[in-house]
This record gives sequence, structure tokens and C-alpha cells, in this order.
Amino acid sequence: MGDKGTDITKNLQSKIKRLKEELKYITLSGREYSDSETESILRKRAAELYESGFENTESENGTEAIVFKTGNETYAVDTNYLSEVFPFREITKIPCTPAYILGVVNYRGKIISVTDLKKLFDIQGDFLNEKNRILILKKDKMELGVFADEVIGMILIDEDKLQRSLSSLKGIRERYLKGITPERIVYLDAGKLLGDPKLIVNETI
Repeated sequence: MGDKGTDITKNLQSKIKRLKEELKYITLSGREYSDSETESILRKRAAELYESGFENTESENGTEAIVFKTGNETYAVDTNYLSEVFPFREITKIPCTPAYILGVVNYRGKIISVTDLKKLFDIQGDFLNEKNRILILKKDKMELGVFADEVIGMILIDEDKLQRSLSSLKGIRERYLKGITPERIVYLDAGKLLGDPKLIVNETI
């Protein structure tokens, strides 16, 4: 088979990875799937990937990102920083903190601060409902919760095709911006979010 066989093997491995990620995020809707439902969904997805052809690898290129709604805007962050996604639950308010700090949650025995990007970026909208999620971002020992009005799903982002700035995304939003995708999704720099001490509430508070 030679090089062609190696390419097919790599392509299959990439598709298997995508299926595993689909399984990982299959409960983003907030409902629990039975084993038979999960198997059915993944079998259908596997068939779609197979029919797309092993030689077509263009869609495999890029950085995997999770896409979510914040107010009337759509954002994405690199899944390499994503630790977990779970439904919004009661948050403990912390006095004397900025408005964009919703409060803290107990996450696996640790106190994690939760940031509301709507208030941080001055975006209109307040949509508390069953679709709300908290994204836990992590880098080394630093962790941060990000409130999302709704999680949309997963995409692959080609960073070479990003628009690096936009006139409507100036000021504080530009500080955390990696770029804008052709689909007009705001791709955030999760590393900069995690590295900003203003977004982290010390667990001793």
C-alpha cells in the first residue's frame, strides 16, 4: 500500500477522533442519551464520514473549537483549553467583584469563578433558560468558567483564514480576540482569558 495506505490510515484515525469528540459532547443539549441512542447517532455519523470519501482531507485541517452563543453574538474557543461543559446551575455571588463576574461554582471540589462575556464585552441580551451552559477552560493549574447562553457545537477553524480585526470588535473584546472566521464567528484566545487575573476570583475570597 505504501504512502497511500499510510494516508488512509491517518485519515481513518482522524475520523475516529472526530467520532470520539462527537461522543464526548453528545450530551451538550442537556439530556441523557441511552446506550442505544448514542450508538445510533454515532453509526449514522460514521456512515456520513465514510460516504464523504477517505481522500477528502480538506475538512480535517484546522483547530477544533467549541462554538457558543453569547447574547446575539457567536463565539468559539479552542477545545484544547476545554475541560468540561455542564448545564448552568446555582452560582454563589461574591460581593465587591465586577459585574462580569457572575460568581463562583464548586467544580470537582475547587472554587471556580464564572465570567459572563455579555457583561465583560457589553453585549445586549439576558437569556436565562435550560440551554445555558458553563464552559470550564483550563491551562496548567488555572481554571475559569465561562457562561454561555447556548452551546452550538463543534467546528474546525483554519487560523490562516481568520480576519484579525473588525471595526465593531474594538476595546476590551479586541484584547482577547484571535480573529473572525468566514462564518462571522468570533474566535477567542482562551489562553489570554485564562491569563487575565481580573477574571479569576481567588478561592480564598
